[in-house]
Amino acid sequence: MRFVVDTHFHPDHSFGNQVWSDQGATIVAHAAALDQLREFGPDAWAQQAKERPDVATSKLNFPSLIYSAGLTFDDGHHRVDLRWPGPAHTQGDTYAGSRARKS
Repeated sequence: MRFVVDTHFHPDHSFGNQVWSDQGATIVAHAAALDQLREFGPDAWAQQAKERPDVATSKLNFPSLIYSAGLTFDDGHHRVDLRWPGPAHTQGDTYAGSRARKS
């Protein structure tokens, strides 16, 4: 796994970051998702860690590849486009679209 995208900052979309980064993945997110994760993540993490052993034995891991308007990954075989639609469900939502390249 090369990249994992936090489609927004909510725990069910970001609290697995450590698991994926331990496997070598780079965590990707919109700048506003990172800001919100920094602001709200530590308190949400502490609360969840009280109730969930999997969270308690891991740690909050912030995305390290940040984009603002859009980001495209293209390895010549597949293309994945990440786009920020503006504030929607949260301030930092990401929409992802992909397609295989024709050979």
